Amino acid sequence: PIADELKSIGFSKVDFIVNFVDTDGYWKLMSEVIAPQGHIGCIVEPKKDVYVGNPLKDASIGIHWESMFTRSRHKTADMIEQHKILDRLGHMVDAGKIRTTLQKTLSPINAKNLREAHKLVESGKSIGKVVVQGW
Repeated sequence: PIADELKSIGFSKVDFIVNFVDTDGYWKLMSEVIAPQGHIGCIVEPKKDVYVGNPLKDASIGIHWESMFTRSRHKTADMIEQHKILDRLGHMVDAGKIRTTLQKTLSPINAKNLREAHKLVESGKSIGKVVVQGW
């Protein structure tokens, strides 16, 4: 359990949480372990409504949703920033500072491999990316 693990290393609350996996599954836990005036960042849209009242409101928790398509979809004034981010990312990949999370490649693209890829991802136990490629 994450809350117990945090306590075992000396943390009852944390200032920042970034959730890349399951907003619904971790919302209650995030609400319990975020410190007053902390920040929660999410990229996964919840399947159901999430409650943003107390204790989050009372503790002035900042909640931030991130979508890589916001700038282009809404034609924001800072749309060029997406290009700059991707350019920096490309340089970091080329320099070996970051690496892929690719764990499994299935080929070719066909019904059998699509079913296998979905099975792996939907299991909730897959670590890293699963790619289906090649016609």
